[in-house]
Amino acid sequence: MQKISKRFSFVMLALCFITLPPSLGFANSEVPPEFIPTEQIWDKSQLETPESLKTVESGTLIQKKTETTAIVSQPMVTVNFQNTDLLAALNDISKQTGVPIYSDGTITGAITMDIKNLPLEECLSQILLPLGYSYQKSDGYYLVGTGEFKQVLFTPEENTGSEPTVTNVFYETDLLEALQDISEQTGVPINTDGTVTGTITMEINDLPLEECLQRILFPLGYSYKKIDSYYLVGSGKIEHASFALLSATEIIRPNYLKAADLDKLISDFYRPYLKVNPNINIFAITAPNHIIEKFKQDLTSIDKPPRQIMIEALVTEISTDALKELGINWSGTLSKGNDSLSIITDLTRTEKPSLDLIYRTITKGITGDWSYTFLLPSLQALVQKGKAQIKANPKIVTFDGQQASIMVGKEQYYQIVTGQPQYPYVRLEVVKYGTSLNITPYISDKDEITVEVEPEVSDFIGKGLGDLPVLSKRTAKTQIRVKDGEKIVIGGLRSKNERVVQTKIPILGSIPILGYFFRHNKKLVEESDIIIIITPNIIKD
Repeated sequence: MQKISKRFSFVMLALCFITLPPSLGFANSEVPPEFIPTEQIWDKSQLETPESLKTVESGTLIQKKTETTAIVSQPMVTVNFQNTDLLAALNDISKQTGVPIYSDGTITGAITMDIKNLPLEECLSQILLPLGYSYQKSDGYYLVGTGEFKQVLFTPEENTGSEPTVTNVFYETDLLEALQDISEQTGVPINTDGTVTGTITMEINDLPLEECLQRILFPLGYSYKKIDSYYLVGSGKIEHASFALLSATEIIRPNYLKAADLDKLISDFYRPYLKVNPNINIFAITAPNHIIEKFKQDLTSIDKPPRQIMIEALVTEISTDALKELGINWSGTLSKGNDSLSIITDLTRTEKPSLDLIYRTITKGITGDWSYTFLLPSLQALVQKGKAQIKANPKIVTFDGQQASIMVGKEQYYQIVTGQPQYPYVRLEVVKYGTSLNITPYISDKDEITVEVEPEVSDFIGKGLGDLPVLSKRTAKTQIRVKDGEKIVIGGLRSKNERVVQTKIPILGSIPILGYFFRHNKKLVEESDIIIIITPNIIKD
């Protein structure tokens, strides 16, 4: 009779377990049997209820299966959520796919969604992105949160065999208590700095101690450091006294870009830990080790060798009469004073157009409607006839986004006298004039080049008050987009030279006083146009 009673009790107990909800309370949806893992991680304790995860405190981590192997292929997800708590929904997806999903403690809200046979990452995107959350795949699991956790993700190191391993189940366990349990299991002391709070829900199966600490602490914003024979756990924030023990300092020198430029691109997350010295081009970072390693990774992804561009410029001075012979009439709309700027680019048209339509200027983004192959031979012919002069043909290499400057002209020094007459102070000042060109190229992903062009033509026209030089300047500035190797032509920058030519009768014209009646001075004004042809070429790696 006693045997029958025991058997009856056993059967009744089994029936109680069978009537439990198939999802164990992690979501309000029914999971298809083919997606339920063979090992339910909470079967050992039966602690979950249908409302268990709806009261989880901030800082909870969730996970449905722990595997240390990397995610090789994406499992498919089929679920139906009706006003389901977001944490419970993520738990349900984790259980269905067998992939661990962690939260950084910021996940709240509910969802209503019908998902059928979607890859895991697409499923996470559809659920999380509209709610302002994001996810990050790491070694064998996904981390979900507001996005700040991306700054402290880690890559677990391989277990060398000497590090103790951890196997435990935590359900809404106080974080301090969980760390104490891990310490007792491994025999390694774990101390905290008094800032550690929160709870965790996690199953850990045979993980190395440091990887276990990383998975528990990093998503919640905590750090750890091994000091002698124990581990210290804390917030890792500068204002706490334990920061000096949890942090380290490294000097990092960029390989390609300037530290001052990189500092503008780096995430504000690192600002409290980072110092920049632009004079010697270094970063100094004082932070917990995992933040230093993440900073190095981010810096490497930004500090790439910039692309280079070779810029060839042909500066030609052509007389106004010769320009009229060609029939060229600059009619640009970009002007400063009485001077105009016209720019054209090399297009595909090859037939000789009517000369009155050779140049066309558009104020915003300047283009042309003729072929450059017509202009260059014409200029070469004028040079051979002496009606045009090539002033310079320099080539210069610059980085993407860096300004290149070309100057063709003269330098003249003048004395500047200041101070009291009895104690004069004399200094020399240099004045430059001629043709200068500032070019800043920007390369697009399609290998198109946006060029900022700023030409200037200046002339010495005489001396003013105090024998100081007087210059005449013509400047313009514009942007234009061209293809690799396409030419840009700038014209309409006019130069004017005045000179006096004296004619006289031999011998008689040289007689003092009387010779005035036998010579004649004539003032000549010579006008010429400066034509600049720019060719940017991307230097291939």
